[in-house]
Amino acid sequence: MGMTMRERKPYYREVAKRYQKAGKKEKGVILDEFVATVGLNRSYASTLLRNHGKVINTRRGIRLKGDITKV
Repeated sequence: MGMTMRERKPYYREVAKRYQKAGKKEKGVILDEFVATVGLNRSYASTLLRNHGKVINTRRGIRLKGDITKV
């Protein structure tokens, strides 16, 4: 049986923090583990992990914060 959404959110946050601090080789291992556990496309998963917690300013003054738990 898979993970429930309540179990996934803390898992997403922890993996994203580890991924952002890791070096290139460790990122590959973390990404493989994440894709196998969650079942997302590898490219999409790396984008989610990379952008989690980052703030993006738009031209109109809107600030967007990446949050992997909103997926």
